[in-house]
Amino acid sequence: MNNILIEDSARHPQLFVWNGAIPHNRLQAWLLERNLKLSKDLIELWEMTGGGDLFASETILSPFGDAKLGDDIDSVNQFYCDRGMAQKYLVFHGGTGLSAIRLVDGRYVTLSEDSDRELSEFLTLEDWYPHSA
Repeated sequence: MNNILIEDSARHPQLFVWNGAIPHNRLQAWLLERNLKLSKDLIELWEMTGGGDLFASETILSPFGDAKLGDDIDSVNQFYCDRGMAQKYLVFHGGTGLSAIRLVDGRYVTLSEDSDRELSEFLTLEDWYPHSA
């Protein structure tokens, strides 16, 4: 589970500002309400960290992030859907790039800036992370 990401966070805490752990039951209720079946590694990351900022330029969006700051899953995804992003994606990361989960198969993808084209694909967060910033 996200070993490289968590290890980097422990080694360089000044580069990671996490929102705080999300209780399992609260996160499961959020997923159920939206009928989302997401990868275990992302769920575990949210449970441990609550999402947050990395390297001053990257954000792992949170189900319970602040919409005013643009770091919550719902408002960010609504923004991209309003601009034409396919419903098959759930954006979970923004910054120097845009990353999403392809909901049909749970793969992690990076998307073009206009969110209409896949640039790369990853099986796990562990695979995705080195390419995220």
